[in-house]
Amino acid sequence: MSEAKAISAISNNTVIVHGRKMEANTLLNIPNIARSHGMKDLMDKFTGFPAVIAGAGPSLDAALPALKENYGKYLLIAVDRSLKPLILADVVPHIVCTSDMDAVLLSLFRGYEIPDSVALLYDRDCFNEVPRTWKGPLITYDHYYDVGIWQSTFFGHRGFLCKNFTVSHTAMYAAAAMGCNPVILTGVDFAYPSKIDHHAKGAIEVGQEALEMAAYHWLDIPGNVLPTVRTTEVFSICAPAFAHALKEAGIECWNTSTIGAKIGGAEFKRIDEALTQYGKPDDYGKRLRDCLTDPTFDLHAFGMQSRFVIQAMDTLLEDATEAIDIMVRAKRTGWADNKLMFEKGRKLFVKGVEKMNKILADTFCQYLLQRVMLAACDTSRKIKERAQHLKDLHPDKIKADCRRNTIMFWQFGENAKLFIQCLQKARMELGLDPVETKWIPEKVAVTA
Repeated sequence: MSEAKAISAISNNTVIVHGRKMEANTLLNIPNIARSHGMKDLMDKFTGFPAVIAGAGPSLDAALPALKENYGKYLLIAVDRSLKPLILADVVPHIVCTSDMDAVLLSLFRGYEIPDSVALLYDRDCFNEVPRTWKGPLITYDHYYDVGIWQSTFFGHRGFLCKNFTVSHTAMYAAAAMGCNPVILTGVDFAYPSKIDHHAKGAIEVGQEALEMAAYHWLDIPGNVLPTVRTTEVFSICAPAFAHALKEAGIECWNTSTIGAKIGGAEFKRIDEALTQYGKPDDYGKRLRDCLTDPTFDLHAFGMQSRFVIQAMDTLLEDATEAIDIMVRAKRTGWADNKLMFEKGRKLFVKGVEKMNKILADTFCQYLLQRVMLAACDTSRKIKERAQHLKDLHPDKIKADCRRNTIMFWQFGENAKLFIQCLQKARMELGLDPVETKWIPEKVAVTA
């Protein structure tokens, strides 16, 4: 598989597997985005100033003394997992980037004191409790797809930032958007000295990471300094993806890791040499704060639009629930050779298809549900492929179509519930009344 195809496949699989979490967080983050500054405030505001991107790879350990000695000569952008090692070393980042959508992300920000001066640059689909509890400045950016575009009608534009595989990619895109040049990488290894030595000292382990690392399939890839380095099969695509991103951004970049993977377009330079050569004394924290403007948010527009969406999703949920019942009754006919039973099942199936057409005709809901419906569409496509050899009126073909439609109806219903739950919670957090619906949610809160 080519690098481009591998990158595309991983991106698509992420949305298929995690689409509901991502969308739930995008909706639950509405109150957080309402009080967040936009990436547009920082566009080209650091032109000519160097930036250091601090990943959480093991090479960060060796770089800490040089980072501390030259502090104040560069803009420091950290990834979420490198925040604790940097703060413990008294090297406080100006910006920390985060994008993970799981609740486990909270552990990366607990158990130590984070100065109020650190700005959080977060993806709209990151776990919503992280920006909700952040003490320092919040910065976010636009998503140019479905729900993200809809949100811009009451948020205005926050500025676009490309999404990619890792939070290190996000940090690089942010540095490029701000005009930083050059960009110096440290701890952005995309490789591991061993299965047990996979992050900088003091970095917080997430979940069952140690067990997962031991179970991964490992392989050798070209190193930045070493001939080859070890990495996981999935992680091996991150270095070429980063190289593509650098080429796209068109910035000068230096990779200071002696144990990491080779990244095309980022030649090796020692961290002390890079900071001596490119360091530029300035008050980077003040410069950052001075760039940030007051957030824009139209509460009235959100109140009206969220009410409309909740009501539309409630109607869709009602149709989907009724359609599932129709499909179940159609399946119970057995599709036997008995012509009467077959005709009864066929009529029920046609009625179910009519329900599907009604749902698909709701272009507004279709638009908002694009991302969360991908898993159902992928499953339905596979079912359809398996039944392609059958004739249209063959009982097995109709059974397959019933199953395919049932999956779609179920997903439409579940995803409509997701929108209702999340928007109701966002409305309540912003002081708006909940919208009355036919469907009463079991839980108002949704854990993304």
